[in-house]
Amino acid sequence: MGRAKLHLELLSTKKRRRKTYEIRRKGLKKKAEELSTLCRVDLCMIVHPPPLKNEEIEQLVWSNDPGQVANLIESHKLSRLGDEYSMSRTYNFSTFYEDQTRKIKEDIEKLRKKNREAKYPNWDERFNHFSLEELKILTDVLTENINAAKG
Repeated sequence: MGRAKLHLELLSTKKRRRKTYEIRRKGLKKKAEELSTLCRVDLCMIVHPPPLKNEEIEQLVWSNDPGQVANLIESHKLSRLGDEYSMSRTYNFSTFYEDQTRKIKEDIEKLRKKNREAKYPNWDERFNHFSLEELKILTDVLTENINAAKG
């Protein structure tokens, strides 16, 4: 038996929101530590809590090595400099539609090409067993047919 699907929506009270944040932040931090340890990946996490009145917002910045956070952020920025496409692209409905349309058109073109090749093969395997003389005769016959079709 699986768990029931959790219906996600904004919690109604700020106090409840804050309590849920505290609990889930601990779980998220634990999972990040596990991922970092088990897979030996460089990982940092920056989390902004929901604000409460008269309370200073304290963001969570976590990493196994606190000095590593700045290095990870800098390496992320550098890795994205040459990739303008991913930096400037937002993924909304219209870009999703464009991507799906492009993929479908590519698939259709592949299928058309496959059909064309099946319907009009440009080589017959039987020609592989022809002798040189038979190939010359075939070439002459094809040349005559082409000339006759031209006119």
